[in-house]
Amino acid sequence: MRQSISTTSNTALPIDTLVNTLTDNLDMQTDTAKQVATPCSITQKLLNNEDIHHLLPHVSIAELKSIAELIRHRILEVVSKNGGHLSSTLGAVELIVGMHSVFDCSLHPFIYDVSHQAYAHKLLTGRYKEFESLRQIDGISGFIAPYESSLDYFIAGHSSTSLSLAVGAAKAKKLRNDPHKPIVMIGDGSMSAGLVYEALNELGDLKLPVIIILNDNEMSIAKPIGAISKILSKTIASPLYQSMKEKVKKIVDKMPNGTTFIAKRFEESFKLITPGLLFEEFGIDYIGPIDGNNIEEVVTTLKNVAYLNRPVLLHCQTIKGKGYQIAEGKYEKWHGVAPFDLNTGQAIAKSVIKSPTAVFSDTLLSMAQQNEKIVGVTAAMPSGTGLDKLMDIMPERFFDVAIAEQHAVTSMAAMAKEGFKPYIAIYSTFLQRAFDQIVHDTCIMKLPVVFCIDRAGIVGEDGETHQGLLDIAYLQSIPNITLIAPRDNNTLSLQLEYSQYVTSPLAIRYPRGQFMLEKCYMRLDSIIKDYDTKARQNIESNNCHVERSEMSQSLDSNKHITESTKSTKETTQTDSKTTACHTEPLGEVSNTESKKDSNKDFSLLSKTQNDKNLEPQPFGRVQGIGVQDNENLESCRIVLQNLHNTQNYNTHLKAHKAQMLYGSLVHTKDSIQHNTESSRKKILLVGYGNGVGRMLDVWLSLLIEHNIYASLLDIISLKPLDTDMFAMCLRDYTHIFVMSDSYKLNGVGACIMQFAFSELERGNLAQIPKIISFEIEDIFVKHGNTQKIEKQLNIDTESLVSKVLESTHF
Repeated sequence: MRQSISTTSNTALPIDTLVNTLTDNLDMQTDTAKQVATPCSITQKLLNNEDIHHLLPHVSIAELKSIAELIRHRILEVVSKNGGHLSSTLGAVELIVGMHSVFDCSLHPFIYDVSHQAYAHKLLTGRYKEFESLRQIDGISGFIAPYESSLDYFIAGHSSTSLSLAVGAAKAKKLRNDPHKPIVMIGDGSMSAGLVYEALNELGDLKLPVIIILNDNEMSIAKPIGAISKILSKTIASPLYQSMKEKVKKIVDKMPNGTTFIAKRFEESFKLITPGLLFEEFGIDYIGPIDGNNIEEVVTTLKNVAYLNRPVLLHCQTIKGKGYQIAEGKYEKWHGVAPFDLNTGQAIAKSVIKSPTAVFSDTLLSMAQQNEKIVGVTAAMPSGTGLDKLMDIMPERFFDVAIAEQHAVTSMAAMAKEGFKPYIAIYSTFLQRAFDQIVHDTCIMKLPVVFCIDRAGIVGEDGETHQGLLDIAYLQSIPNITLIAPRDNNTLSLQLEYSQYVTSPLAIRYPRGQFMLEKCYMRLDSIIKDYDTKARQNIESNNCHVERSEMSQSLDSNKHITESTKSTKETTQTDSKTTACHTEPLGEVSNTESKKDSNKDFSLLSKTQNDKNLEPQPFGRVQGIGVQDNENLESCRIVLQNLHNTQNYNTHLKAHKAQMLYGSLVHTKDSIQHNTESSRKKILLVGYGNGVGRMLDVWLSLLIEHNIYASLLDIISLKPLDTDMFAMCLRDYTHIFVMSDSYKLNGVGACIMQFAFSELERGNLAQIPKIISFEIEDIFVKHGNTQKIEKQLNIDTESLVSKVLESTHF
């Protein structure tokens, strides 16, 4: 007896049960299909990781349905464990199975727009087992990837490129007299981008044989925007359209052959209220809409259009999230997902640290409530960029321009010209699509547009098409734009607040997920607590009588949010009391004044603050100091205090000045007389944006594990660069290490090196110190877990510490 199979329930069937059931179903199919390939063999070949796409034209519709169910189950099984794009690919399963049933993808190029919906294609073309490694490092990509398979025609990841690719492929085939035609699958969301209509314009003019499958799930990533969306959905859904469509069909079917002309004119007049009008005007035949989740209807229609030697668009309506009830009908939540429980739909692991996107969302809304000139714009991603709160609460000040980054920038430039303060929230990878508009329409005019660049740096599992590594390189080449980057959630809020008063273009970049520094705070807090305990034991063992009230100053230092509000004067007084009770470990600088001053807040030093009383912490290795030494505790306290000194940070931010988080620019003979070797190896760790967190982690490892004191600097503003600070750094340090989550070529390190050469040319510098960039080499970074990618690229903390030790010969 045949068993029914469905994945509409919230619980996925065990794979063995599903396969056995499918086999039972397939064994009952017609003898006609068995003449070419037995049903059981096709299922088994799929499970055995074989490429079965060439077998699909020879199996029945019922068998195709069963294979589609098996594929849908596999997608749910893997994506629930690895994360990935779920709802779009679930909705496209029947379309892709149908495409492979009619066309051979080794002859007809299958071109998937964006390609996040193409998981079924991967499973049908010999990657069933490898699919287990979806989006993992060295595993299967979440997008079409020609390096994986020759049946993946062209790399994709960004929206709306497919039709242009199809036009180019069709031209080439025409010149070679190749009769095979490109098959395009494009979503309704991608149809909002201008590149699509540039391609349609030429396609219709040249009448090239291209089949376009419009996957219309009426959702794209977010709610569809604009007149085109209304044409494609509102009319179709109306009772008038549905009623008239049925009546026209009945009338035309009854007409004799002699009235074909009249019927044709009647049908064309009816298109005035249908989606077909748009495409027919481009010179492209329009067919549909059909049910894209009905394999029989898909296959039948594709067979009918396969012989057309002109461009045709097949309009298919699908259900996003099809087969997984929890995901069906959810606009954005299930577009891209982290690992989740398949039964409940709940995320398996959720970070307790607030994301930069959430900080941006809350801060901008608060600012907009106080400043009526603020407006926000996104390119079809209100939730992904954090503008959804502004959209919900102040919809009149929110603009979603659909997938149209170029239009977003130029239209907001005009709003800035009219006196408003536009905030463009956009992923780093998508901002590059609007480079000319940034230059031509924004920066030349010096208009106060704020670019809020989300997902800057390594984004992880989405791979080379989505890594946010290019913005620093191209933005710093544009005149009139200011580039700043926060190091944590607090400084992101401060930079956004500051941005209201900037009267020229400004770019603020921040990472996906969490700032590295937010994670480092937990390590720093833990170290401080451990050292406090060890310091107490050390002091007591040396009979240092300290009042408990004074020691509690140290114990409370890990409460950095409260402590950060204290003034520099109060901090210095507290530090002096605590330090006076410390015992001197072997090899420590014995000069009492130097020892006291080593605990001062050196972040306030600038070119005009060469106060002789501010003597620095000794740099480099200090022999004989172990992990129990209280100087390490005081060093951690200084860094933590400076990281959370909001008033001091704002002063540096508004002046576009870098902030010294630990160390000094003043070196005296007295402060280094007992450590001359270290004086020749003065280490400066420089971080920009998220790179500050990584450099703090390196700083901690050098301090705790190797007893090396390095200075730590937050650039804050890359453009303009704090040339006063770096002029002193180039003179005072022998080793400068630079980190940002961007490419090394034209990156932050290159910017500092360029300034160093200019100082050398001007005669302001006798010799350029060793400047080493820890930024990413000149490669496209593939997909995988971010931490594993960093390890692979040798930019994790352990690798960077080794590079510092190797470069300085410690």
